[in-house]
Amino acid sequence: MRLWTTLILIVVVHHSEAQFDIWQIYDTTNTSMHSNAIETVEIFNNSVWFVDYTGRLNKLNNGIVQSWPIVPFTIAPDMAIDAQGVVWLATTVGLIKFQNNTFITVTMPLGVSAIKSIAIDGNGDIWVGASGGQAFYQYDGTSWQIHSYPAILGVNTYSIAVDIDGSLWVGVGSKVGHFFNNTWEVFTELDGYLSGWLVQKIHVDAIGNKWIGVSNALITDNYGRLIKIDTTGSWTVFDSTNCSKFWLGVENIASKDDTIYTAPWNVGGFCSFNEQNCDTISTFNSPLPTDKIHDMDADQWGNLAIATNGGGLVLFNEKGLNFNPIAPTDSSYFFGVDIYPNPTRSNFTLSINLPEVSSLQWSIINTQGKLIDKVSYGSLPKGNTVVQFNSEHLNVGVYIIEVLTNDYINVQKLMIQR
Repeated sequence: MRLWTTLILIVVVHHSEAQFDIWQIYDTTNTSMHSNAIETVEIFNNSVWFVDYTGRLNKLNNGIVQSWPIVPFTIAPDMAIDAQGVVWLATTVGLIKFQNNTFITVTMPLGVSAIKSIAIDGNGDIWVGASGGQAFYQYDGTSWQIHSYPAILGVNTYSIAVDIDGSLWVGVGSKVGHFFNNTWEVFTELDGYLSGWLVQKIHVDAIGNKWIGVSNALITDNYGRLIKIDTTGSWTVFDSTNCSKFWLGVENIASKDDTIYTAPWNVGGFCSFNEQNCDTISTFNSPLPTDKIHDMDADQWGNLAIATNGGGLVLFNEKGLNFNPIAPTDSSYFFGVDIYPNPTRSNFTLSINLPEVSSLQWSIINTQGKLIDKVSYGSLPKGNTVVQFNSEHLNVGVYIIEVLTNDYINVQKLMIQR
């Protein structure tokens, strides 16, 4: 039985080749932005959201920046956006949500104030890590649950990430905790991989690899590492012998397919890394306005949004920026896959953009690696192919959508909710 119902082909015909920007820079000179120092950034539905150091939440769409002063005034070291487009801010005064152009301060558990990290799971629950707390906190929109850390894990949650199976990963000091079915697994300095290092960032890529950015705990010995935990649980450590920029620390991570973008904090620019090669990008070899980077996020098209300290908001795609808020471009020159709505409760749409005539195959795979179904097309024209899919028969959980063409592969996570 095929797991699709309707196939619609939309063919776009071109008469001339287009050239797209690789870089675009937004700052106080060409937008209504109030500051060129940006704390955190997220891409959502073709818009770029970011918080600056004047305590404003900003939204970039179609080249226009809108700005809202956060009430109460605060700095937000992290942010996340849920499936409904509600912006959740981890701030120095607690959890704040932004909905319908209004800021709402969420009452925190007793004794919890400053929040360092935030993540949203497949059920829409908000998970936050607090400064100094030996626990992390789960908010379902109404009430809080407190999940205490094992004593060995310690305090101060630097990073939280949701795995594709719904489990949680936390970076606490020089330790990593994995929380699944209310059970903890803790990796410590004694495991060798983390000895003497501070865990700065945990990032889960589209297929479930965990990428952990660390820096040396000794201020006078500022080395860094990038650690990979693959889907089988195997660990691989990359250091300055793999990428020279890792020497400065790894405190920001974003990914697109097999490319991992990393950056140290506030120095040195950033790296494009794929385990075999590492390209370093800085003010010396690119239009990057400053080497001081505070945060990064990448979308499914390979567009990278970079929050800088003093250089404004930087947008980068080595294949050419190709989504609406950056530049009005013809996206049919690019291979891309979009799934919406995601998460979904019943039906979803799979939109596949082909830059040239190609065969195409897409598969649904569960988190145990079992193939649920595979659909193949012998030849499709250049342009957009839309598949409308009924997922009501799929169990609640996380699935992998893998799309293959003659020259490209795209892997994305699909979440089914009820």
